[in-house]
This record gives sequence, structure tokens and C-alpha cells, in this order.
Amino acid sequence: MVSKNKKIMNRDYKEKIVYHMNKLDEALTTANTRNIQKSLDSITYFTNKQLDVVECSLDLDYEMQYQSE
Repeated sequence: MVSKNKKIMNRDYKEKIVYHMNKLDEALTTANTRNIQKSLDSITYFTNKQLDVVECSLDLDYEMQYQSE
């Protein structure tokens, strides 16, 4: 399980979130509802992936703390 957590922890989705937020801004400017929804879906997806990374990082920190004792 630790190796899976390390693999997930090496990911960073912040750039993708910012990219899709910029796409959302463009879609809002042009009032393109299809692209607004697409951007919102992408932001939600990558935000959840980033939260998984943070959660795994916390899990690893916790595991490492108690393994060292």
C-alpha cells in the first residue's frame, strides 16, 4: 500500500486545475455553455485527484511517524 501511496503522491494536478480554470474563464466570457460545463467537469476531476494526492501524503506521513517509533 505504501508504494501505491508514493506513486500517487508524486502527482501534482495544480497546473491542470489552473489550465481548466483559465478555460472556464474563456468559456464564461463567450457564454459557451458546453465549454463551461466541460471546464467545470475537468476542474472537479482534477481537484478530486489533487485531494487524493494530499490525502495520500498525510497517510504516508502518519505511517512513517508510527513506523519510526
